[in-house]
Amino acid sequence: MATILFIVPYDFYPARYGGALRCFHLLKEAAKENEVTLLTVQPVNDFSNNCMHGFPKDARVESTFNQPEYKTIFNFLPQGMARAVNSRILQRSLRKKGNLYLLKTYPLLKEIIQSNSFDAVIYENLECFSVLRAHIKKWSPYTRHIYDAHNVDSELWKAQAQSLQNPVLKKYGLSALKEESNLYKTADLCFCCSEIDKEKLQQLNKGQLQITVVPNGVDTRLKAFDTNPGKFNIKNILFCGTLDYAPNKKGLLWFCEKVFPLVQEKVPDMRLTIIGKLNNNDPYATIRNRPGIDFIGPVEDVSKYYNESSVAIVPLLQGSGTRLKIMEAMSFGNPVVSTGVGAEGLNLTNGNNILIADSPEDFVDKIIQLTENKNLYQEIRQNANDLVRKEYDWAVIGAKMNGAIEKILHP
Repeated sequence: MATILFIVPYDFYPARYGGALRCFHLLKEAAKENEVTLLTVQPVNDFSNNCMHGFPKDARVESTFNQPEYKTIFNFLPQGMARAVNSRILQRSLRKKGNLYLLKTYPLLKEIIQSNSFDAVIYENLECFSVLRAHIKKWSPYTRHIYDAHNVDSELWKAQAQSLQNPVLKKYGLSALKEESNLYKTADLCFCCSEIDKEKLQQLNKGQLQITVVPNGVDTRLKAFDTNPGKFNIKNILFCGTLDYAPNKKGLLWFCEKVFPLVQEKVPDMRLTIIGKLNNNDPYATIRNRPGIDFIGPVEDVSKYYNESSVAIVPLLQGSGTRLKIMEAMSFGNPVVSTGVGAEGLNLTNGNNILIADSPEDFVDKIIQLTENKNLYQEIRQNANDLVRKEYDWAVIGAKMNGAIEKILHP
């Protein structure tokens, strides 16, 4: 049994979106075999509710919520200026920008590290890894550092910067690239979501990075296969994902503009249901009230919407990592039509357990095939469900992760 500190620098519980689900399930699986402490920005009470996911009872929770931030003699300055100076002191660089997360986390983190003996720290974000790792290493020299790469961040920032012609995002991308290119110097182990991401990160690190593929997964017990014999006849397509996530936004708008109108021409009573976390409504103003589109937004439980739809779509045009929503749909028994990018990184076979389409016309054709061919419909969804139960159930993934942790602690 190892002692592990999980650092999650954003709200993630109850887990309802991709990154949050990954954080929660990896923590939950780690807690089965190890002594786990969570350092979070959320109030401790958030983890004591009766959420259907069930936060591990043995995991200890430490929160920076309402904790005092790091202060120095420079706090006589106006708040913004004082924070900028204090951040630079902690980061030992005049070039670094102010970092409120670091200021809020530093005092409690120091107390936690100096009061406990951790075998490993798992960082669930590149920024928190970059600003916290050196401090932890100073306080606890023998602790191992594990970075969980949800994506290749430098690629995401670069793609978004090019799409939006935004120089600030370009700087984020360059900063992420520098950090990712030096992971072999700073991380004892890196988790990533796919073999594709592993190859990209290894190229950036000249093949010297210790890295294990820990894919995204699904709780197949909780997200049970829909045995409804009339599911094939339901005229409803489902999109489920974080609606603020730029690749999801771009892909969904592409589908609504280029694909769905063509589907409606062939199947006039077909509907599209859109669910997911959303903070800003403006990007979807143009499609919100279109005929045949039901824009639901965030929901507590997605099972009702999967059961009331026949096909799930993943129309991503950019992005990395792997798509938890693909595995979620497959667990529920909804056959998936996806772009090649959307299905990237998963052990899927086009025509066997998923249908892949990259042009509007091909995407329409694949959806129509599923609505007209019951044998194909049943074959795709059953093969997909068999796959996720065998390879992508969180229990299977957790065992692999715990094995990788054990290996670096006891080579």
